[in-house]
Amino acid sequence: MMDFEGFRFDSKAGQLYRHDSDEPVVIRHKLIQLLTFLIEHRDQVVSKEALLTALWDHGQYREHSLSQSILELRKILGDSASSPRYIRTVPNQGFQWICPIVESSKGAVVLPKHSYLIAGSVAILALLLLVAVFVFTPTDSETNVNRNLKVWVLPFDNRTQTQSMNWVEFGLADMMASDLMLIEGLDVIPPAQLSTRLLTEQGNYRSDTAFIQTLLEEASIDIAIKAEVALANNQQTLRYQIISTENEPVTGVIERQDLAVAMPNIVSQLFGQLKPQSEQPALPNYEYVPSAMHEYARGVQALNNEGAILARHYFGASTQIDPSHYWSLAYLGVCQLYLGEWDDAKALLTEVADQDKDPNIQGFVKYWLALLEYRQGNFQQASILLNQVQKLGLTEAKRTPLARRVEQLHARVVLMQSTPNSEQQIDTFTDEFDDLSLIDSFFDTAIENSVNKLKEHVRRLTIKGYKPALFTRLLALSQHDELEVKERQRYLNHALDVINQLQQPYEHAQALLLTVRYGLLYGEASGIDAHQVEAFLEQAKDLAIELDARILLARVE
Repeated sequence: MMDFEGFRFDSKAGQLYRHDSDEPVVIRHKLIQLLTFLIEHRDQVVSKEALLTALWDHGQYREHSLSQSILELRKILGDSASSPRYIRTVPNQGFQWICPIVESSKGAVVLPKHSYLIAGSVAILALLLLVAVFVFTPTDSETNVNRNLKVWVLPFDNRTQTQSMNWVEFGLADMMASDLMLIEGLDVIPPAQLSTRLLTEQGNYRSDTAFIQTLLEEASIDIAIKAEVALANNQQTLRYQIISTENEPVTGVIERQDLAVAMPNIVSQLFGQLKPQSEQPALPNYEYVPSAMHEYARGVQALNNEGAILARHYFGASTQIDPSHYWSLAYLGVCQLYLGEWDDAKALLTEVADQDKDPNIQGFVKYWLALLEYRQGNFQQASILLNQVQKLGLTEAKRTPLARRVEQLHARVVLMQSTPNSEQQIDTFTDEFDDLSLIDSFFDTAIENSVNKLKEHVRRLTIKGYKPALFTRLLALSQHDELEVKERQRYLNHALDVINQLQQPYEHAQALLLTVRYGLLYGEASGIDAHQVEAFLEQAKDLAIELDARILLARVE
């Protein structure tokens, strides 16, 4: 028999008891196996692979079944993935049992002579320690009040039966995420970051609660906000669900004349349900022209799905309607950067930084200016800009997408600055796609390592027509060691086709250089002959010269 906080467990009989009851807890046999395995290996982190090998037969849904079983076991124990007392999730490694175990036999323990006094003293000391722990250890509710809550806003479902409202999917959802990011105590994941994991083979998004709970468990996220937008009685209706791994979903309906205009008020109302114990924030109302906000939301949707070419038109229209909509101006500058119009992008982003002193705008535009300086080889100026972002305090309190991008770029800049001359800097730049995560900021960056998962995502993104995210998956497959060289090259050729359609010259040059490297490393096995290598190299050189991308140009030469 094994005792741990709140429970007794007989692994041989396969029975779990609560301390206050002699009736066994109703629990699936698979969960008994899982609990036994975790306790028996509690001195180590147990990988998913080890659990699957030990407890599951080979099958298509093994990983989903494991995640669901972990979720069920935690619910039975009253455990939390974010504040674990029994099962700790170790990101990218697995799970570990962390609750102390006391093992005992069924009969009375016979103590040696003269040991009763010692045993009594130990028992008293243990009781005192237990009281101290009870008194001084914060409860789960107290801990949850003080720590940041990790919230994922899912893409919204357009139920208006109007194609012109398709922008709510990412555009309106992104507005909600952006406003939530303004509130202390929340770490917010925008809709695009994990959206590919929701796609089905038909290109639709899965919305069943159990599946979303599994994703939350796998990504160590506390809450997901799922919503659909409909039209009723001349009002826009937001039907939402707040989904967690620990409680039943909370549902609600919000009706407004214009959901985009009312978003600050909507977010304040939702926060009261996310953190009931906390004071409800008063977010300032938008001061923008409503139609400008709609064009802005359409631009965010287009940038995630179709790319910068279409998005630029929406952001441009927004700024024409309302020149004071600085977020549209900033995103327009980002589109120009993507499309290789670097001088225009630099001028526009600098103008926004001079005009709007909102720390969130400042951090956003200075990050993109720093990325531009980095690509042009101006590492000192890039470092200055990144330091300015960090001084704004936006990267300290929260693990936002901006914070992660700033960290990644800063590490890259420091690496380049640490090498004494330009030749060594280029040698340091050994992987053409080291900074791919820096340019892949508006679509799903949570790229799977599994070949099968990547292939599955490529199929679904192709059906959905989401080219930016498709490009990154194709690149990831082209570099996967488990695939044969020719298959990797096929994925790289597909990536070249996609990036050519997106008309992003910097990423196009990177893909060309990777193709050249394949040709040089693998020769005939790659299917790329010497003439093609020379042609690709010349094309990459022309793009690098046109952009004044000095790192790429030096690598070509």
